Amino acid sequence: MIICAFIVNPELYIIDEPFLGLDPLGIQSMLDLMVEKKNEGRTVLMSTHILATAERYCDRFIILDEGEVVAFGDLEALRQQTGLHNQTLDDIYIHVTQGGDVHA
Repeated sequence: MIICAFIVNPELYIIDEPFLGLDPLGIQSMLDLMVEKKNEGRTVLMSTHILATAERYCDRFIILDEGEVVAFGDLEALRQQTGLHNQTLDDIYIHVTQGGDVHA
């Protein structure tokens, strides 16, 4: 189903959990496709719980907790907002979803 969207070539892709059920080669192929679309100037909005991959491939992040936006921005902005300098996106996610402070 996702591949059909890549054939149409829209300006915006909204992709929900694209890695579910994929083996490592499938995941890499999907990431390569998303990077290709990004390099073509397309926008890719992806939801995922695989934060290490998101940290490597995404420019900006929105962290939701119980359906509410609790933090957003690029990785450096999230680190500044939380005071968690040099921490991973996983660390930041755990912090903000467990009631940790976020400063805009």
